[in-house]
Amino acid sequence: MQASRRVFFNPTSLPGLRSAQPQKRSFCITGKATRVGLRVQNEGVRAARWRGLRRKSTETGEDETGHIATATNEGILFFDNLFPLKLTWVLRLPWQFERSLPELLHRFNNQTLSSFDPVGSVKRAIPSSVPMQVTEILPRLKDGGAYVKFSHPDGITTKEIEGLINGYLREHPIKPWFNPFRRIRTNLVKGKPWLEDLYRFPSSRIKVEFIPTSPGGEAAELSQENLYSLFRKYGKIAEISSQPSDSKVLPKYAYMDFARLRHSIMARNCMHGFRVLEEAGGSKAGTQLRLSFEPRMKAHWVRDLIVGHVATVTVAVFDPIRTFFIKAHIDHSLHLGDNKIFKWFKTQATDIFTFRSHRSEDVSLNAIWDDRREAVEEIQTWLMETADTFIVVQGPRGSGKKELILDQALKGRKNTLLIDCKPIQEAHGDSATITAAAAAVGYRPVFGWMNSFSSLIDLAAQGTIGVKSGFSETLDTQLAKIWQNTATALKQVALQSRGKDDKDASLADDDWLEAHPECRPVVVIDNFLHKNEESSVVYDKISEWAAALTTANIAHVVFLTNDISYSKSLGKALPDRVFRQVSLGDITPEVAKKYVITHLDSDQNDPTGNPKKLTTAQRQHDLEELDECIEVLGGRLTDLEFLARRLKTGQTPKRAVLEIVEQSASEIMKMYLLTGENTDRKWSPQQAWLLVKSLAENDTLRYNETMLSNTFASSLTSSASSGESVLEALSAAELISIKTYKGRPQIIKAGKPVYQAAFKLLTEDHVLKSRLDLAIVSELAKIETKSIEKYEAELNILADYGVIANNRSSSEDLFCTSFQAIKVNGTWKTLANAQDNHDTLWFQSTPLISFQSTLTVPNLPIGNGTHGVWPGIENDAVNVVYQNVVNDYFPGQWIIWVEDCCSPNSISDYSYVYPGDVITSTFTQGVDGNWTSLWSLIPGVVGLTNGQTAQSFSQTDNFSGAGLIDRALLTIELQSGAAWDFGQVEFTNIVIVSSTTSTAWCTDGPTSDSTLDGFNYNVAVGIAVVNGDTTTCTYDYATFIAPN
Repeated sequence: MQASRRVFFNPTSLPGLRSAQPQKRSFCITGKATRVGLRVQNEGVRAARWRGLRRKSTETGEDETGHIATATNEGILFFDNLFPLKLTWVLRLPWQFERSLPELLHRFNNQTLSSFDPVGSVKRAIPSSVPMQVTEILPRLKDGGAYVKFSHPDGITTKEIEGLINGYLREHPIKPWFNPFRRIRTNLVKGKPWLEDLYRFPSSRIKVEFIPTSPGGEAAELSQENLYSLFRKYGKIAEISSQPSDSKVLPKYAYMDFARLRHSIMARNCMHGFRVLEEAGGSKAGTQLRLSFEPRMKAHWVRDLIVGHVATVTVAVFDPIRTFFIKAHIDHSLHLGDNKIFKWFKTQATDIFTFRSHRSEDVSLNAIWDDRREAVEEIQTWLMETADTFIVVQGPRGSGKKELILDQALKGRKNTLLIDCKPIQEAHGDSATITAAAAAVGYRPVFGWMNSFSSLIDLAAQGTIGVKSGFSETLDTQLAKIWQNTATALKQVALQSRGKDDKDASLADDDWLEAHPECRPVVVIDNFLHKNEESSVVYDKISEWAAALTTANIAHVVFLTNDISYSKSLGKALPDRVFRQVSLGDITPEVAKKYVITHLDSDQNDPTGNPKKLTTAQRQHDLEELDECIEVLGGRLTDLEFLARRLKTGQTPKRAVLEIVEQSASEIMKMYLLTGENTDRKWSPQQAWLLVKSLAENDTLRYNETMLSNTFASSLTSSASSGESVLEALSAAELISIKTYKGRPQIIKAGKPVYQAAFKLLTEDHVLKSRLDLAIVSELAKIETKSIEKYEAELNILADYGVIANNRSSSEDLFCTSFQAIKVNGTWKTLANAQDNHDTLWFQSTPLISFQSTLTVPNLPIGNGTHGVWPGIENDAVNVVYQNVVNDYFPGQWIIWVEDCCSPNSISDYSYVYPGDVITSTFTQGVDGNWTSLWSLIPGVVGLTNGQTAQSFSQTDNFSGAGLIDRALLTIELQSGAAWDFGQVEFTNIVIVSSTTSTAWCTDGPTSDSTLDGFNYNVAVGIAVVNGDTTTCTYDYATFIAPN
């Protein structure tokens, strides 16, 4: 049976068909043969051995040329699914491993299951009935297949052989061991395959380039229909993408996306180098196809992978950890001072160790709390009520706000959270801000450095591709995550008091929290608006987050602030709520004295205190001076504590107070009065000194009176020009304090009681007082000089020309004989001497009823002087002209106004016009005898470019004493030596209506009146129409021809 087989293999070119002895060459190296022919070694044995022609064939083609040569009656088939594609990574290893891989794979297959040998699969895929002889096999490991070169006798084509083999494989499918669900497929190689061993690996996308068949030739770009017809037989095509029409990349190309990877492999190996003839869509000489695998790149896949996994890890792992630490921070479970063992150890070891922590301060503060007991009880009552609003404790620095809340109102309350805005707001950089915010709530672990790292990635991406990658998160987003985790922890803490056996245990979480306000934790936000900034991400986010806590009944929120304008910021978060407010001021002198005495007594009786003891006489003397000293210091806790500390060192009260006042005076000098390097101040030294001097004389100042003074209202310092802003800035800086009445500022006082004495001390320094007073007077002199110069400029114009201003309706009228003036931005400015030169066409009739004309605004003049173009009407005495004047009073700019000339003379407000604008002027006499001038404007191209819009203006005047109005005028007027340098002037649609039946005045045309040489014009023939007692005369155009 073997002797009758018509399919022959070259045994020496395939390692799989050679003896099982160890191989010494690569699977791809077939070696050479000394003779051609076939010889059967063991007749009757199925696995016969043949010997024939040997060629040196590798995976890169014959003699490593990268191509396979075919002669007449020869063809090439590509068999797919012979090798697993997942092993292509091995090709990236060094060359020694690449050469040994086929040998190892063959040895493994022969030892385990030789029937699954890849080469044996090729042999079994070709039936014995097909008239062909296999001459060479070139495996393509990275493509998962092999090229099979064969020869065939005459009388049968390669296409028929392909059909026979495919039919056999469909009836007898052969499936490899590594892919039991897909059979081996084969197709005829139509092109000229390129057998490269580059590190280019298969992809489901193929790039098809259209190449001319010869250098310098033309190649046609195949349509998507032609490409589909050529490639569909190799597998399902998902998409065909042609080259963009505006692309100039050569050669032309198209992308083909196959549904499966092995389909694209088959198409590339069979169609590379295929020549498309003209009838199939190619060029006249044919178009060659060059195919290559194109990697499918997913946009931002690296970024999406990193960001997606980071988000998953954060939510799944870190968020529960962070919530745990925030809960521990709120209920103080990890706080050593609240630990029971530590407390027991402390009580048992008091005779060995001294646990003293601000004992004198704690004792002395009791005197203050007795005075503020009412405020403490009020706050405690609010914390027991259900009210979705804020509690605000406002007071100056050193008034004891924090101690009042934490040590008194919340004494014994476990679930409290203190957030200090000061370190968060003062942190430098986003990373430091995030770290400070996380530390305030116990949010850990926190990776603040990641924000800087991701920002660097964004910066690098922006410098490379021009846009940010979006990898980093903004400070706003980072803070929102911290506050969101904190809100989750607060809610869990609030629900810890809920028991399963409670009568309302069935309530939903939100309903239960609303019913039990006493179980909610308390969030204390200290130093809110610390820097008094109008816009801050930190303050905005905190207020929004606090509003969400209160409205959701998760926690009570208490704000501690020094700023009296806190309602502006908090009102944005809760616009429809009324805040519960406690205002803390300075304590009374009696309580202040008790505070200092208690502070001294606790230190005198404390054996661990200052070893220096005061005698009874010294103590009695100090008590006598204390009343006077406390009156100077006032009731500010920080100043009183400073006084007590100085008294403990042995200083007398007067000496201690004097040093405190001198130190405060030095601070005022440095911070408010001296002009140093601080350029961010919102006030001037003159304004600060005016307040210091005024408050030294009077304890209080009126707010409005101070704000309206010239030093505040007209300051020459650009940053201090707004008096109200200056007072707010000085209040925030604590130089002054502003007291309100019914919500409005009323009184200005010293920022601290000790500042009152410091102000007086500063004013007693005559050198300093003289210097700063001189600065105020100098500034006031400059302010007044500036105002006087303004007034003088206006008065000089009026005085020099005898001009008298008279308010007449909405315009400014001027009475003059030979001069005219106009008011520009509140200042009178003279016009040039009128009636210098003119070219006029006048139409005589008796009398006029109306006159209309349309003017196209000419080009701008280029010379000096004032140029004017206008239509108007005139009386028979030639002393009244009513005109709509287009002129260049402002050099380089046309304007228009309505003018009643000339005794008296009035000019309306002006409007800007531009070359090419079309202006229609109409003069009409009403039934009351008054004349109305109306002009309407349609902007041209230049006007539209400059923002011009369609507009109109009208004005009515009475000429009852002017006699008969019987002339219509079209005029060019040149003043102050101006020349006609703006081109020709075109009037159109000229319509004159007169109360007469005569038509000669119309048909005879106008009369010219010119003071210039060579005045030329063209006027259309007048057409007169008589209607009853009136005649209407129409001229299509009147053109003033510019001189050469």
